[in-house]
Amino acid sequence: MGHARALITVDDPAKQLFIHQHIIKEGLSVRKVEELVRDMQRVPVKKEGKQPEPIPYHMQKIEDDLASKFSTRVKLKVNGKGNGSIEIPFLSEDDLGRILEMLDW
Repeated sequence: MGHARALITVDDPAKQLFIHQHIIKEGLSVRKVEELVRDMQRVPVKKEGKQPEPIPYHMQKIEDDLASKFSTRVKLKVNGKGNGSIEIPFLSEDDLGRILEMLDW
């Protein structure tokens, strides 16, 4: 019941499904799910100065697909020339090990 209560606060069905899959894979507690939802919904604090441009739709789709594959947030950083980097944060050493296994490391 508590897991569903945390999930219902997420507006995007794709994000709900992503979190649901993460709950099942990792056996997350209600508290961990609530923390994950808060992290995903956190609004970044606006900084003065130049704001990064949003990434193109096709790159956003890749970012979302990678996030689903790795069951964690993934951030693509792309510059105007089309090159950039992929950032995959991890929550613990076990989580890092799981991600590295998926990469056949």
